[in-house]
Amino acid sequence: MSENLASVLLSRLGAYAETLGDAPVVDADPCGCPPADAVALERTRYFARQVVGPDDLTADQRYFRDKHRRHNRLLHGWGVVCGACVVPDPDDECSVIVTPGYVLGPWGDEIVIPHRVRVNLCKQDPGGDAVSPCGADPWCSDVRIDRLDDAPLYVAVRYADCDTRPVRVSGCSCGCDETECEYSRTRDGYAIRVLTSLPSSHSDEGTLSTIYGLLWGVTCLGGKGRACPPCPAEPWVVLADVTFSGGTVKDIDCFAHRRYVASAAMFSFRCGAGLGTTETSSRQYALVDIDALEDPEPAAPAATVAIRLGDRWMSVPAAFEVQEGETVGALLAREGDRRLLDPDSGDVITLRELYAAAAVDPDTTVRSRGDALVHLEGRRLDITGVRAVTSSLSDLLGPDAVKRLEDEHAGAPGRAADLPARQLPGVAADMRLEERLGDLTIADVSELERERFIDRLTADQPDEEKERLAGLASGLWETAARVRRLAEAWKGGQ
Repeated sequence: MSENLASVLLSRLGAYAETLGDAPVVDADPCGCPPADAVALERTRYFARQVVGPDDLTADQRYFRDKHRRHNRLLHGWGVVCGACVVPDPDDECSVIVTPGYVLGPWGDEIVIPHRVRVNLCKQDPGGDAVSPCGADPWCSDVRIDRLDDAPLYVAVRYADCDTRPVRVSGCSCGCDETECEYSRTRDGYAIRVLTSLPSSHSDEGTLSTIYGLLWGVTCLGGKGRACPPCPAEPWVVLADVTFSGGTVKDIDCFAHRRYVASAAMFSFRCGAGLGTTETSSRQYALVDIDALEDPEPAAPAATVAIRLGDRWMSVPAAFEVQEGETVGALLAREGDRRLLDPDSGDVITLRELYAAAAVDPDTTVRSRGDALVHLEGRRLDITGVRAVTSSLSDLLGPDAVKRLEDEHAGAPGRAADLPARQLPGVAADMRLEERLGDLTIADVSELERERFIDRLTADQPDEEKERLAGLASGLWETAARVRRLAEAWKGGQ
């Protein structure tokens, strides 16, 4: 380095140090919370002929990421935004299923669960997670965990980074290893853990009184003001409380400690259309017919009935038309996609889901709107269960069978085993299978012994063909047995 260049650098560093010495030091916010996780956010300032390295580029990523996390944490809060429901696993008594969802973590991170994931309560990886952020390590096996009977368990999720896409790093000329690898990407991920104690962030939930205290009663700089919320000490968001006994999941409570983040994603308005309100839609414990509100001149529903969603009583409005003498099946074919908003949870429920949860016979004749709703009155309807079981049935049978279940049985999951065995996957592609199945239902197939069913489908076939059909028959029998278990489990839980 030349003497002139060194002197220039030293002079600039000295000037920079002087500016730092003159800058005021910012103490912690007097309201009790710093304005961000970092006292100050810093980004790279680029200039001509600048030498840019990994630290400079990473600093920019960190700046925008921390800014976004701060925005989420201080403006939106944290908890479940949508989805991420916890439901029983029909195939494993020691597991639960977490459905796709979007969650904001306590530290402002976005947690996206893109697909259904199985959480085994009886196993965990060496790090303690039931679902690892980067998938299972092929070199390490899960650790078996013995859970205490009736001890409280909490299924919780947190944000996690996952390094991915390894690339070769060029070797150096000083004898370095030329086969060194570096990860070129960092993927947003998540980890799910089964906790045996409630996280500290959930043990002191805010109430309306404490919220009003924060809004109006906090002293800040000698006056009234709103305190910044402290950053939680733990990253976990509890999705459900689980009761576990004898190696089996006994109960799933998605309400006790599950936090929700307010979302306006499902609300909208139209300019010039006006806002129609009715006595029913303004009630605190009433489902709101979204399609009726979108009508320029919404009318009050002619009838309402009370149902139970979880532990809450809700009234259901009938703002739809009923043709006298039509069946429930015909009504749902026309009005089944009508959307009803639960104002407490923000969930949108379809009319078809209500009738599916109530297992109403689609051949039932109705004469009026009140007559159509009477089949729901006083019923405890498990909408989350309907969705979970229907999703599993769709995975087993395919969308065509689920559509037939809707048309012939009003979508009731408990009637899935009554579908013709011809709806089993792979049957339609082989005429001989269809002929040999005849009028058997899925329940009929599952009640037969596996070997007897295989013999029925492979009888009088050449040896080379018999082996192929035997493999198909075994798979059909297994699928039928799983569908029947789902249907019977749904009936037993009602």
